[in-house]
Amino acid sequence: MSFNLISKSFRTGLILVVFLFSSGALASSYQSEAEFFHSSTSIDPNDDYTFTGVGAAYYFAPINVDGPLAEADFLAKASGILAGITNVEYGFGATTVDGRGYLLSAKYLLPASDILLQVDYFNQNVSGSGLDMDIASTTIHFGKYLDDATLVDLSYGTGTISLTGFTDTDTSTLSITAKRLFDDVNAEIGYSRDNSDDGTTDETNSIITVEGDYYLDNTFSIGADFTNNTGDDASAEGSTLSINAVKFINDATSFEISYDSFSADSGNDSTTVAFTLSSRF
Repeated sequence: MSFNLISKSFRTGLILVVFLFSSGALASSYQSEAEFFHSSTSIDPNDDYTFTGVGAAYYFAPINVDGPLAEADFLAKASGILAGITNVEYGFGATTVDGRGYLLSAKYLLPASDILLQVDYFNQNVSGSGLDMDIASTTIHFGKYLDDATLVDLSYGTGTISLTGFTDTDTSTLSITAKRLFDDVNAEIGYSRDNSDDGTTDETNSIITVEGDYYLDNTFSIGADFTNNTGDDASAEGSTLSINAVKFINDATSFEISYDSFSADSGNDSTTVAFTLSSRF
């Protein structure tokens, strides 16, 4: 499901996607989706976290499948709502913390102008071993279809990280992304400027992302993206290389697998393996 959600706009180490579970019935058009997502991250030298999410989307009008199946709602310029719940578990050496969260999102196309408006809200609690942390963020998107296959999106997000015994950290992210779908290639480029301020330390990082997907046919794609992060927060500086593959078993059911490798400039390297199962109704 192509809701442009919290992912890539709220960078706290949580990457939010929701995962869709399916009956596998054929669908030449659809109006709802369900998804299941799971990822596992290993951080040098001995830390790890897992992230699991389930969610569902409902579109205000049926989406006709015409072209690459993974791009159906983008090509349809679809409006809709999405809700999801998440579970995350962190392991810091011998210490483990976990928590639940939820996501709400809505997007609406102004048809006369091809302007796409979207609002995302995310809330996550993590606790355990004397730690209690709340993460909340709101992101507003202003998108414009330049033509039927090109979208430019400007977004601004604000958030707060509250940790027991510490001053709250305020976060903000300003991003611009451009997406262009060619006959059998999806190309995206983005730039974001992330800021965090805990009242003592004010840090800003710049993130550039380039992404591409090649469609062997309308049911199968392989892709890669590269992200470079530089700025004041040395622990976040570095580059990430990702590869992924998406396969639709039929018109309604898809499976995606991805592998990410983060090479830190001065912090800790990490790798992430993720998979998503989704279905349309």
